[in-house]
Amino acid sequence: MNIQSFSTDSKRHQAIDLNLRNILLKYGWLDELENNQAYYQIKTPFIAESAYLNIIFKPAAMEDIKMASNELKIPPVWVDFFSIQNGALLFSNSLSLFGIMPSTALYNRSDTVITPPHNIKFENYNKYDLDLNRLLIVGSYGFDGSLLCLDREDQTVWHCYKDGTRGDLVGKNAFSWIRNEISRLSFLFDKRGKCLSTEMETVPKRGPIRVT
Repeated sequence: MNIQSFSTDSKRHQAIDLNLRNILLKYGWLDELENNQAYYQIKTPFIAESAYLNIIFKPAAMEDIKMASNELKIPPVWVDFFSIQNGALLFSNSLSLFGIMPSTALYNRSDTVITPPHNIKFENYNKYDLDLNRLLIVGSYGFDGSLLCLDREDQTVWHCYKDGTRGDLVGKNAFSWIRNEISRLSFLFDKRGKCLSTEMETVPKRGPIRVT
């Protein structure tokens, strides 16, 4: 195998590892609706008439991804993430992965199914007491609003707190974190999308944990 084909294969495998929808499908979370904005998995009418367990947003335009990447100094691995999906609302918003919202974005607010992703630019301009020169906020947990951060220097993933506490290492890299976190959360919900545990358990436990 030549170097070029090896590089192509490596990028293909990385794309698979970052594809939220494909990973979720492996755990039995099936698409029930698709529109121009997103894929919707497992309708949960016991929460709200138009609620879904998982919403995975389709990628933004490459021009918008490049602009956001330059402005926020987004690490290459998360640029790759955005090339596959523009964020997500997972497990009834237990975990929100932020997306890119261009200034020209228009959503039909009369369509209750279409829900825009949380804006990564807005979240990173909030006055959290974190080292945002090093950390990029890429998501948050619905139960307590705690933050998910990607270290720009070493690509590790951290569960952080708004009071400036660095928090806990939850992933050696984005690939392993995505796989492990979807696995963890999948076991907290039944196949109808009902939570089998307390909401507190949807947030990673505080303190040192084993990361892979």
